[in-house]
Amino acid sequence: MTTGFLAIWTLGLGLVTATPTPDARELATALSPERLGLASGEATIAMELRDRAGRVVARTLRARMASHQGDKKMRLTFVAPADQRGVELLVLTPRGERPVQYLWLPRSSELRRVDPGRRGESFQGSDFSFSDFEERDLAQAEITLVGEAAIGGVSAYEIAITPRANEEAGAREWSRVEAWIAKDSGVALRVRFHRDGAPARQLDVKRLQKVDGRLMPTRLVMSDLARGTRTTLEITDLSPSARFPDAIFAPEALGR
Repeated sequence: MTTGFLAIWTLGLGLVTATPTPDARELATALSPERLGLASGEATIAMELRDRAGRVVARTLRARMASHQGDKKMRLTFVAPADQRGVELLVLTPRGERPVQYLWLPRSSELRRVDPGRRGESFQGSDFSFSDFEERDLAQAEITLVGEAAIGGVSAYEIAITPRANEEAGAREWSRVEAWIAKDSGVALRVRFHRDGAPARQLDVKRLQKVDGRLMPTRLVMSDLARGTRTTLEITDLSPSARFPDAIFAPEALGR
């Protein structure tokens, strides 16, 4: 989705171009899972985990999403390698309610509800956390426009997001989030997460692809700035029109 910030005012002596100050909260919508990925449909995700020494582990996931009247559902299924095959994450976000997550572990045939207080933990050893796959309530944060910067040669607005003191414990894994939103497209180009006042992780959007008339990130890199590790997601085989029966998004359907 593209947000235009250019206003043309006709004055008595000619045309004057003015750029109004954008709304920081509106800019922050670029960080929603819908804007960073498909709202509905199917895709293949190639996940590459790289440790500090440069060793690489490759994984492949199948992603299925559905969105209807404000209800959002996502099911991630590992298809390779063998030691991860069958692991599944289900994220359910009923309209107006907080997300609920379920994790299926095939080796122990265990269906586990992910505790909200532990969603900041690593998702299957990657640099992404469980909370990275769910919607965040922007009302539960202070959002300010910091300034402007160039990211990869693209002009962007920089915003800062600070959780409020009364936000639930499970959602306060970051003390501050900085994000750079492209001026021309409204797409998030970089997101930096702070913990206890220091930068801890950074998400960089490396490639964009037009899908259903909007730009969607199809290559994302999450870096752990303290550990020196990074995880790359390559999104391919995009099928926004794919539809699925509601039954596949039931917790009891995991592992089937």
